[in-house]
Amino acid sequence: MLGDLVAALASGEVRVVDLTQPLSERTPVLFLPEPFANTPGLSRRPLSRYDDAGPAWAWDVLEVGEHVGTHFDAPIHWITGRDGEDVASVAPSRLVGWNSFERPTCGYTAAMANPAPVGSDVSAGSYRCVNCGYELDTSSVKSLPPCPNCEGPYAWEALSGGDSTRDPYPENRS
Repeated sequence: MLGDLVAALASGEVRVVDLTQPLSERTPVLFLPEPFANTPGLSRRPLSRYDDAGPAWAWDVLEVGEHVGTHFDAPIHWITGRDGEDVASVAPSRLVGWNSFERPTCGYTAAMANPAPVGSDVSAGSYRCVNCGYELDTSSVKSLPPCPNCEGPYAWEALSGGDSTRDPYPENRS
């Protein structure tokens, strides 16, 4: 597989897009609506600063929630994989593979989770509740709401919009 990837990179058939972002106290955090718990952003407190607690070093204690910055969700993270692997159990060979990243407004479509869980940052479009079929039309939102018609678990299938294969604004493609 590595040889195929190297050849595809050399020929221009594959393009690498770095989606990582710096991790700091200002890194955006996924926000969930009430009544769901929210993950904390990155915070730090000093343990030592070349002082009596550590005369030759600086140490900090870091706290960071699971949904801060670029991260990997193991199968066990979602209810659909609750009996699956955690981050430490996923084989490294499963972390490498072919994928795509596209964005509709500039000729590409973002490869998002579909169905999208409640709390997802989604583009304008139509979404269907995976439990009861309720359809929601929304503008771009930072936190997709729970379905008003059912008791969950909550997730939305993208019917149209930037998170689906159907672009609601094809005239805006450049």
